[in-house]
Amino acid sequence: DEPAAAPLVAPSSLELPVAIALCRLAVGAFLMRELPASGEATAPLADAASSSASALAESSAAGDRDRGSAYGAVPASADAAAPAPGEAAAAAGEAAQALDRAADVASDPKLAAEAATEMAAEQGLVFSRLEAALSSDGRHHRLEALAVELPQGRAHAAFALDGVAPFALAGEVGFDGVVETHAAAVQATLADSLLEPRLQARATLGAAHAEVDARVDSFAADPLRQLRLEAGGIDPAAFAAGAPTGEFAVQAELAAPAAGEGLLAGPIRITNARAAAVDAGGIPLDAVVAQLDWKRAELALDALEFRLAGGGTIAGRVAWRPPAVPEVGEGGTPPASAATDGEPGTAVDSSAPAATAPQRDNAAATAPAAPAADGGFGQLAAVLELAGIDTQALDGRLPRQIVAGRVDAEADAQRQTARLALAVGEARIDADASLIAAPAAPVAVAGAGGEQAVPAPDGAAVTPPVAAPATHAPAPPVRSFTLSARLRGIDPRALQAGLPSARLNLDLDARGDLPAEGLPQAVALDFTIPDSRLDGRPLRGQGRLRLEGLRLPEAKIDLDVAGNTLAAEGAFGAPGDSLALRLDAPALAAIGFGLGGRAGAEGRIGGTLEAPNGRLRRSAQTTVHALADGLTRLMTPVLTFLGEELWGYLPGEREPSAHLALMPSPADARLDAHLEAKWSALFELRDAVNAELEKKRAGKEIGHSLDARVSIRAPEGTYRLLEGFSAQGLADFFIVSQCVASVDGTLSIEVGPA
Repeated sequence: DEPAAAPLVAPSSLELPVAIALCRLAVGAFLMRELPASGEATAPLADAASSSASALAESSAAGDRDRGSAYGAVPASADAAAPAPGEAAAAAGEAAQALDRAADVASDPKLAAEAATEMAAEQGLVFSRLEAALSSDGRHHRLEALAVELPQGRAHAAFALDGVAPFALAGEVGFDGVVETHAAAVQATLADSLLEPRLQARATLGAAHAEVDARVDSFAADPLRQLRLEAGGIDPAAFAAGAPTGEFAVQAELAAPAAGEGLLAGPIRITNARAAAVDAGGIPLDAVVAQLDWKRAELALDALEFRLAGGGTIAGRVAWRPPAVPEVGEGGTPPASAATDGEPGTAVDSSAPAATAPQRDNAAATAPAAPAADGGFGQLAAVLELAGIDTQALDGRLPRQIVAGRVDAEADAQRQTARLALAVGEARIDADASLIAAPAAPVAVAGAGGEQAVPAPDGAAVTPPVAAPATHAPAPPVRSFTLSARLRGIDPRALQAGLPSARLNLDLDARGDLPAEGLPQAVALDFTIPDSRLDGRPLRGQGRLRLEGLRLPEAKIDLDVAGNTLAAEGAFGAPGDSLALRLDAPALAAIGFGLGGRAGAEGRIGGTLEAPNGRLRRSAQTTVHALADGLTRLMTPVLTFLGEELWGYLPGEREPSAHLALMPSPADARLDAHLEAKWSALFELRDAVNAELEKKRAGKEIGHSLDARVSIRAPEGTYRLLEGFSAQGLADFFIVSQCVASVDGTLSIEVGPA
């Protein structure tokens, strides 16, 4: 950032000592390219000059033909040589191809706009058919007409200025053309005086339109005094492929306060007449309203409110402070206290020998640059309150949850922090996060020039070689983060309908360093799962993990689900690492999901993700043995020879033949009374639903049960049984098209057509 320039001073007079009359100025075509830097290849420049000359010649010739009657024929150069026959034929062929391309472009407005944009991008500043006329009697100055053809369209302007204060001003500017395939038009007028002009403009771009009315104090430190803006018909999808659709309108009524440091203040309003959910290709935003307060030291949006689709709101305040400008002395030099040849804050020894010019130049080239104040970013702060936000109204693919709470955030170039306190349905999320970027120490690099001999005056001994000073390559900043979160009552089903019902609690603390790119190299995570439930069963656990890229140098996890435990401890991801695992599941039936019996595993794994290794002992003997024994007994009467062969492989003492063994009998110890009661209640509920379906079928309201939609309102206990099903799972269980369940004091079943 440069220091602020001295304020402009209003002139005392704009009168001229002469009179001027330029009746007509005409330019056929103009093209300006950027010259290559010194030392770069000149071939591209030669090609550019050749193509530019051809373009100018063609445009100039066309303009001369158009103006032949006014200016007369253009004489041929006496030095010009007649082209050879072969060259003339080639030129004629190229001209015919150019005419064909021009005809295609002229017949298609879209091609014309694309061609104009490409030409402007490739050729730099391009315009043609410029015509102008101006005059002045010494006091009254007039630009009577200015018209020019740009690649995107035609622009015109006219102005009149009085040379005596307050310098009365009147003028108009216009443009008509095509910008990126959209028809564009601008009409603007200037009025009042040069000291305090008024600008009024109206613009259209496709279906979008805008009107601006601004008043300016031209020579004040803060020139903009008033701004009124009205715009509408803005659809993002019309200007960017793949962008969401909408119909936005913008209104702003801003003015500079009469006193104080304020630059502009006033209300701003943005509305969307076609708000829609994200999955419908829209933007779920109805309106944004705010009060702008723009001061030199801060730009703030007070009374800010986002009104979302579905009735939710985000309200609060957002403010930005510009970066601090470093002090600069006269002539653009740092203050004297900072202009030292030594380390910051050290004095300069005047008795020390002065550095030679080569030494000073080398030191200046290799010294690390001082970081800009605030990194040029400034400071951003936001305090937002969320209320009544329906997630399904924002995106229909999300399960419906109502979000409310508060978000506090602050950010500058070195530090970003955020604090969340949110309620998402029945869940609660409290979190604090920070990201800090600290400059890393420069990396010393040996001087590229090796030793350098310092030249000596004629006749004097040569000074011994001096080692070239090491350069200091800038190291990327070190970014460290911290995260502390407390989650209560999280239900995975609220995120995805097919997941099991749960009430999860989690305490999480994480910290580490993040590289500029790639995987984190130093992250530590501690977690605790207190008093949680998974599908109605108790869940708890704790653990600690350290991550370095793809390696886990430290891992310790203990989980307990309904008395079944999983433990892991050790390291994994590098040669020599070993991670001990132990699974002890004596009560698989307590987990549910159709499991039963006992399972266990114990062992160690090592190596890397690409090449893991280790030994793992499995012990699920009870479950596997019972399944194999029972299935073999059941299949033997049907699959005689296969059953007999399997029987011979089963371990343990048993009958000599499967045909002599009895059918399996239920083992009371393995019966799950809870599971049996659950499904008995579900079957009773299905019988009740079938009875209601039969009534509707008899009344001819539905045909097959798959034509029906069932709504079940059930007491808390029965509703908990249904929670284990997804929406599609409920419909499949009751053999209907759709089924929804909710909590009520008494059981009621409603059946209707889907």
